[in-house]
Amino acid sequence: MNPRILIYFTSTREHAITGELFFKNVLKPLNADLALCVNDQEDDTNIFYKHAKYIWKAKQPENFEAEFDKIAGNTH
Repeated sequence: MNPRILIYFTSTREHAITGELFFKNVLKPLNADLALCVNDQEDDTNIFYKHAKYIWKAKQPENFEAEFDKIAGNTH
C-alpha cells in the first residue's frame, strides 16, 4: 500500500484552535503522514511541527499576486 501524505501549505499560527481537531478529523481518518510547507519565520514549537514527518520552510513573498502570476505564466 502506498503511503498517504497530506501536505499542509499554510500557516500554523492558529494551532491551539485547529491542531487537535485537524489531527482527529483529517489526518487520523486518512491514516496519513503530515508534510508542512510554511513560512521560514514561523514558530515551530506547536502540535503541527511535533507531528509532521516532513517540513519545508520558505521565505514568504512580499507580493503573493506576483508569485502566482509567475507560476501561472501570465499577469492576468
